[in-house]
Amino acid sequence: MRLISRTLNPYLKTTLELHVHGCKLIFALLPVLALSGCSTIGADYADTPPAKAITAIATEYGKERVTSVATQNGASIYLPEKAADSTFEAALDYCYVRGGRAYDWNKGAGRACVSNQSDREIFVIIRSVDRASDMVVLNVVEFTTTNGRAADDYLKYSFGYTTLAEKQRQQVEAIETERLGQEIKRQHLIEKRISERDKVAYRGAQVCKKVESMSILGATTTTLVGVVEQVEGNRIKVFVERAMIATAPGLSPGGFQQHYAWVNIWDVFPCS
Repeated sequence: MRLISRTLNPYLKTTLELHVHGCKLIFALLPVLALSGCSTIGADYADTPPAKAITAIATEYGKERVTSVATQNGASIYLPEKAADSTFEAALDYCYVRGGRAYDWNKGAGRACVSNQSDREIFVIIRSVDRASDMVVLNVVEFTTTNGRAADDYLKYSFGYTTLAEKQRQQVEAIETERLGQEIKRQHLIEKRISERDKVAYRGAQVCKKVESMSILGATTTTLVGVVEQVEGNRIKVFVERAMIATAPGLSPGGFQQHYAWVNIWDVFPCS
């Protein structure tokens, strides 16, 4: 029993009903305080899969005017606007009792319930309108252990919703694409430098190397200038004479000291 109401006068029947997130609070209009209790609609369906649970909640609000059509990843529920609004809010409570947190999507056009444990959607509700019947449609997409990628694609291509898992995949792909791009650029640079090894791989050659660094002032590029003193294959021993800040060639970074360094020939270039 969700609703509990006790009064000290059984003959007074008038009550005030307040609906708060699917929870109906009943207070008797008495000169004395009424004792009342409440549990949420969502709590009644805590062990029910999302599509069935939200269909049941919708039926409580819309009664016989609710139609639910099963889909590959959940259900599309057709119901009057007022019942849809109540169901949409009651789904918050269902989300909480399922161990999730809710996020609105696209200015309230949808709502996602995300697991507090896995940071993965438990279910998503997308609102739309069926012009033929003038009914609101609550498109419920639930996530199981087997339909994850299918549900991701369905939401993406049918409604433009990007799941957290899909966003993570996109981020990983973007990072990998960037890494491969940088690797290809570096490989081309190495090949170019090897083809020009005669410009740096001899004793007395003046060579330069750019070094990027970060500070509280932002990114800084420093050019190291040195002289080749020894060559062994594609490795050269360089006496680093000075360092110049790229944006202020007359300045050296603090703490610089002359030193020797063995480097690959593709890590340096002829100083102009």
